[in-house]
Amino acid sequence: MDQKIKLLSDVLFSIGNKETKSPPLLIGLVEVENRKVIEKIVSSKKLKPYNYGIIHFDSPDFRGIDSALLYRKTLFKIRHQKTYALELIDLKSGNKRTTRDILVVSGYLIQHHLTILVNHWPSRRGGKVRSAPQRLKAAQLHRKIADSVTRKHPNGKIICMGD
Repeated sequence: MDQKIKLLSDVLFSIGNKETKSPPLLIGLVEVENRKVIEKIVSSKKLKPYNYGIIHFDSPDFRGIDSALLYRKTLFKIRHQKTYALELIDLKSGNKRTTRDILVVSGYLIQHHLTILVNHWPSRRGGKVRSAPQRLKAAQLHRKIADSVTRKHPNGKIICMGD
């Protein structure tokens, strides 16, 4: 596990480092096992000096995988954090099923309002046609959130990340 944490922190540290001489301001994570793993990553030798904060909520996904946002506390000031449930219907049974939420974090970056949406949409397992309704529901929820943010902060910026 220690080797995996080291490799992950090395990769995160190197993103954009050649151009900016520092690691990313924001890092969206999906398929996160739990908060302890994220804490180990941000406290690694490479990332600890950059004082990353963690936004993480336990997801209702039955597999126990979550989404999270890492942010450099000295540069991005958090004002609001929330998850939005994506309600889906199981394609086989027709029953409601839990899946990953959309993580929404708002704050200020140098006096500019910024909202980040971290998405982890349903996969295309079963084929594009079969999975399209689930992915469309995710897209509709994403759009609803983005529209709401735009109405509240018409001059703010929105970053959408994930898969």
